[in-house]
Amino acid sequence: MAFETGACGPSDRVPPSPAAAPDAPERGWILLAEDDDELRCLMADALRGGGYAVEEAINGADLLAKVGRSLLGQGRHEIGVVVTDIQMPGFTGLEVLAALHSSAPSVPVIVVTAFSSAETRAEARTYGARDFLEKPLDMEELRRAVAAAMPASVPPKRRA
Repeated sequence: MAFETGACGPSDRVPPSPAAAPDAPERGWILLAEDDDELRCLMADALRGGGYAVEEAINGADLLAKVGRSLLGQGRHEIGVVVTDIQMPGFTGLEVLAALHSSAPSVPVIVVTAFSSAETRAEARTYGARDFLEKPLDMEELRRAVAAAMPASVPPKRRA
């Protein structure tokens, strides 16, 4: 099953996790928002190596547009998990969380940040953030957080 790969495309920069065979079925769809191109590519590669399909967003506005298309049935995928940076141009991760909380409250969101504070964490939790990951990221920690957040009831599927 082919999925859009975003700006990075598939690569072998990050090796597959030991649990994911190269021909393993996709484990769900992740919408990943990170404005740093290099980090977004590393994160996307790590998640693809873990058996997930990943669509990339370059900022908060791009992420919200993709979520909107998906909710309207116009996207190619059903959202499993959103992974978003906090500090991005367009809309911040907190603004994205607030929008998701009102439009898609059941979608798990993992927040990635280099600027963590108790206030930011509290506000993000108010809007339903499932987990927080600190930069610099450990890619195995990212995979574990996504695996824990991925709903069992959201099968990986592609819309026609």
